[in-house]
Amino acid sequence: MKEYPGGYILLRLYEGGYLVNFYKMRAEAARRWSTRTRRQLFGLLPGYALGSTDDRNHTVLRDLSGVRPLTAYNRAEPSR
Repeated sequence: MKEYPGGYILLRLYEGGYLVNFYKMRAEAARRWSTRTRRQLFGLLPGYALGSTDDRNHTVLRDLSGVRPLTAYNRAEPSR
């Protein structure tokens, strides 16, 4: 957790799309830090960092059936 809103996102991939879910940290120290960093940027941080519940939790329907994991064997060679 870096700053306000003090949470993390889980991204779940499926052949038919993906789900994004935001979770707030529940530990007391994390909640204190989130409250402290909320006032960054002259108090404007919550206005652009938080977004709506729909921004933080949503489903996207896409054909992901061709997506494959990145492995050492199918990774492109780095430029030299």
